[in-house]
Amino acid sequence: YVDSGTAGFLILTFVSAAHFIDNQKISNWIPIVIFSAFSVASKYTSLGFVGAIYIVLFIYLIVKFYKLKINIINYLIKNKKDILKFGLISLISFIIFGGYWYLKNFFLSGNPIYPFIFPCWFDYECGSGQSFFSGWSVAINRENFFLIRDELFQKNLIFYKLALLSILSTLFISITSNSKKILKTVIFMFLVILVEVLLVKNI
Repeated sequence: YVDSGTAGFLILTFVSAAHFIDNQKISNWIPIVIFSAFSVASKYTSLGFVGAIYIVLFIYLIVKFYKLKINIINYLIKNKKDILKFGLISLISFIIFGGYWYLKNFFLSGNPIYPFIFPCWFDYECGSGQSFFSGWSVAINRENFFLIRDELFQKNLIFYKLALLSILSTLFISITSNSKKILKTVIFMFLVILVEVLLVKNI
């Protein structure tokens, strides 16, 4: 049931982010912050996907500024008060709706995602690197592709082929449709997945 709840929050985070790309209003940013906070509060494994969403959004905004020929540095300086205020509201919202777990972990152990990845303070036992996860996870790489596939689809090749067919169908529909919104959403989805894989593949 934890995985189901986390998946729901992640889907809401993605949908909110896709909506923000389609309409860059400040009011459309806050749902991203809130749902992403719920996601990372539910389970550590959502950090990769949430982080990927923010990275892709950041890159998207940079590209948009470039297309509009807006100097980012000058824009930040000119609007620094509003940006700081907005950033503070976003940070507080994130902490209230889920980030407080990571603050608690940091103050107690020195590791915001205790007991994973990073070393800890005092006498807390924390793991760092793949060796800590070796008993119940594998690195995402070419050598482990079939192992990961079998775990995801429970060695059911029919489900695997249906998943591939769904992906290809989604690509085909997004390319052939006249809807720029659908195409942008699909591109955003694949970029987020790609960035997530790059973020977590060596953990």
